[in-house]
Amino acid sequence: MVYEKLMVPCIFVVEHPAYTPKECYQRISRSLRGTLKKRQIPLGTLECLEEEMLSFFSVSPEAIYVSMMENGYQRLLLHAVCQYMDLISASSNFKGKRQVRVINRHRDFCPPELLLSSYLQMRC
Repeated sequence: MVYEKLMVPCIFVVEHPAYTPKECYQRISRSLRGTLKKRQIPLGTLECLEEEMLSFFSVSPEAIYVSMMENGYQRLLLHAVCQYMDLISASSNFKGKRQVRVINRHRDFCPPELLLSSYLQMRC
């Protein structure tokens, strides 16, 4: 599948209402938001996943992040983080194991000002 890179400067992202923490949260699918509301989220795990995405895409915004993740709950959290950060993620089977691939749909990587872990803590 080919994704066209959108040209959105980071300055625009910070000022645009579509990139507020609330709007970023609304990008997360309804089913994932329901899971985030119902369960006690392991914030340490969520923060590690956020840091992984931040460090990877800040250095290589056009690269593809690939990780073998057997833990289904961690994959679910990663998909939520990706949707919040406006990244595209997909899980698949690879050599009998679960693999997650993440791409940035934009030319630059412009993370939200407030990370998902912080947003969830504020909502509680």
